[in-house]
Formats: sequence, structure tokens, C-alpha cells
Amino acid sequence: MARTFQISIAMLVVAGLWSCAVTRVDWSHPLVSSDAQSARVYFIRPFTERYMDIADNTISVEADRAELLRLAKGEYTLVHMRPGTVFLGARSRTTWGPTETHYNVNTRAHKIKDMTHSQPFAFEPGETYFVVFTPVDGEFRGIYYEMVAVDLARARELSAHLGTTGVSRSERIDNL
Repeated sequence: MARTFQISIAMLVVAGLWSCAVTRVDWSHPLVSSDAQSARVYFIRPFTERYMDIADNTISVEADRAELLRLAKGEYTLVHMRPGTVFLGARSRTTWGPTETHYNVNTRAHKIKDMTHSQPFAFEPGETYFVVFTPVDGEFRGIYYEMVAVDLARARELSAHLGTTGVSRSERIDNL
């Protein structure tokens, strides 16, 4: 009985941690479209070469200042979006510093802050786009995410070992 309880608790903890690091799309976002002439936009977040502390957590991807999705490291997803110019933003958390603490001048500590980077993208009706999120290390200022549009060949290369979520499971990049 006690062993079953311990296993159940462990499974709940693992499920809770897994749910924190999974990509999720807000399908009620006003720019999400089911129209046949929508733009197909793949959002790709490759693995990094090294551990990046809190900057490895999911990033919030905003479209015209409203959260469109949360993107986990090592995953990609597909969103059918209304055509037009869209300001995409990447909001993440990072550590910065070090700074001197107030209680001990000889002690230095890193602090956590929100980072935001946004830029416009133009999406044409019926076209397919691949937006890659790459971390930029601002050294003591922290890490932010830059968004770059890439071609199909580069998207295939970057997504070869990534997990897929949502619609992208049936419309994988490697099948395009």
C-alpha cells in the first residue's frame, strides 16, 4: 500500500514537471485562423549547446501583444495565422548581474528579470514560414530570444531531433 502511494506521488510530480515544459497554443487568439488562405507558421525552438539556467524555461510568444503560445526548449509547433504584418514578441525570464547585496557588500548575487524582444513579420496567404527562436547571451545583462525566419532546408535541419506538439504532429516539417 505504501509503495503504491509513493509511486502515485512520483508519477504526479513527474506529470506536473512535464506539463510545465510543454508547448501550448492559445487557439482562441484573434490571429489564429482556420481559413484555407491562412499562413502556416512553424515556431521552432532548438536545443542549446549548454544549460542556460532559468532562460531554459518555456518562453511566451506574443502576436500583436497578446500571448499566442508558450514554447518549450527542444520543440516546435504549427499555427495557422491570418495573413498580414504581425509583431511577434518573445518574453522570457533570465538571470542578470551579479550585483552587490544590501546585507553584505562582499557578497554578489544574480537577480531574475523579464526579457522581451519583438519584431515584425509579414505573412502572406497560403505561404509557409519557419520562425526560429535563438537565445542571445547579453552577458551580465541576461539572455533574450531573437526570432529569425529560415528556409525549409534550415528548418528541417533544426527540427530533425525536436519534439512536436499540436497540429505539427500531423504536419511535420520533415514531411514538407
